[in-house]
Amino acid sequence: MAATSKHYLDVLTWVKSVIKSINHPLQDATAKKLIRNYFTMYGQKFTPDEKINIERDLRLELDVVTYKRKQLND
Repeated sequence: MAATSKHYLDVLTWVKSVIKSINHPLQDATAKKLIRNYFTMYGQKFTPDEKINIERDLRLELDVVTYKRKQLND
């Protein structure tokens, strides 16, 4: 699965969809790398405040997915 466009906002949408599709603990580390790589490639497109907010939202989404998965396994 890959982003269909190289536009930074389309890639951001793709990153969010990848995070939402995580279903295994080993994918968590890969998602963190994906977030880091996204900002390495496209971080200059955002103001510092936007970058902080977007990164926080992505990490929060990852935390939600991880928490839900743990709740299902308990």
